[in-house]
Amino acid sequence: MKNKEVKLNHILGRYCMLSFKYLPYISAFLIMLHVILGLMGFCVCVSELLIITIATIVILLWAQFLKFCFLHKLFIIYSLSAIWIIYFHRFLGLGNMLEFIRIGYLYFGTLLFTTLIIKFKVDYGKEITDSITKKNS
Repeated sequence: MKNKEVKLNHILGRYCMLSFKYLPYISAFLIMLHVILGLMGFCVCVSELLIITIATIVILLWAQFLKFCFLHKLFIIYSLSAIWIIYFHRFLGLGNMLEFIRIGYLYFGTLLFTTLIIKFKVDYGKEITDSITKKNS
């Protein structure tokens, strides 16, 4: 079991290094493509969305490699999905669904932040109260 974890971490580490190495080149190429299409008269913001998506995937890879908690990864996914919905609304429109999606995202974001506050209180609450009582005594 331990050998599989080491192998998985090695593979994740390799993907992280490759993504970190080649992300600037891919981003620059997509920006250059965006500028060329803009000069030709096309208003295409797909390159922006691709750069954000690729960068977010790299951040998720690093979060997995560095063993960040699941909540941290949920915040990353929450941000990426919000960006995708914003672009979808910009290009195609959401119509009557827009208000429902906004309320859903507000609810989900509130749930994430509430969970984060509870997690901080559970993880660090005892340490903070212990440090305060030591200072007062």
